Amino acid sequence: MDVLSLLRSKNRCVKRFIKLSSAFLGEFESVPRADASARLKALENLQDKREQILKAIDLYDRKISEKVSLMDPADKSPELIRLVKELVAEQETLLIEVFQVDEKLLKAVETEKTGILLEIQRSQKNKNDLQKFKSAWINASGEELDRKL
Repeated sequence: MDVLSLLRSKNRCVKRFIKLSSAFLGEFESVPRADASARLKALENLQDKREQILKAIDLYDRKISEKVSLMDPADKSPELIRLVKELVAEQETLLIEVFQVDEKLLKAVETEKTGILLEIQRSQKNKNDLQKFKSAWINASGEELDRKL
């Protein structure tokens, strides 16, 4: 593969990364909050798929660097340089989109985390209230006296 083909393939990988992340956002928001296991599984699947895409992008980066270093200076025509600059500019635009989608992802995960923490706090408060009630009830009912007898 030549440098231009590698750059185009890399940009397609970045587009897949964006598409995957955007699709996850829609899926994540459509799963009821009560179904925490499904939401967690979806997040784990996203992480695995994103990791695979990032590995592919890293491989393209290494191949591009290798091809560029092996190129004869005479092969670096003004037309090639112009096309490379266009593809790199497209990639920069895609990376901005990646950051925007990732920001939305982080907000969704943070919202989920906050919701879980509030739920844990409510549960702990309910548990404490139940223990206080039970302690008061035992003392008032004389159950402790029954145990001694």
